[in-house]
Amino acid sequence: MVVKGYIQSTLNEMESLYNCHYSLKKDIYYSKLALMELCGWVEESFDSIIKLSIRNKLRDSSYKNFMKVTIKNTNGFQYNAHFRKMLIIALGICQAEKLERKIDSTGKIELLRSTLATLKETRNENAHSFIKGITTTIQTPSVTKAQFLRIYPIIKEIESEIRINV
Repeated sequence: MVVKGYIQSTLNEMESLYNCHYSLKKDIYYSKLALMELCGWVEESFDSIIKLSIRNKLRDSSYKNFMKVTIKNTNGFQYNAHFRKMLIIALGICQAEKLERKIDSTGKIELLRSTLATLKETRNENAHSFIKGITTTIQTPSVTKAQFLRIYPIIKEIESEIRINV
């Protein structure tokens, strides 16, 4: 189940701590932590949706194990490269396309894709750098929170469609 409360309270706390401006280093810590937390939440939410889509449907243990391994070995949160591939495996390509068409009728899938691409780029820049005692350009927790608020309803809608139709 995709849950909003924990990640929203974490992002709120990171934003609040960032706004206290204890020091440049701490501002960077809170910014990086907010970003890492959101990316982890997206990845776990995608895994949760895939698990929901197959729950009580697989009978053979080899298929159950295949899906466990598929989910476990999918490390990332990009829409096409990670989530869509798992959707196709779990639902079949026709059902995945039907689900995507329904949700994308208003451009939501493209919004999700582009926001996740931006998140990945920012995450990679931050994950492959360290604080060197110089001013670093970094995404503030409020920007990360805005990205969360942009993608949460779309992820929740995907989950709802899976729950209703699959």
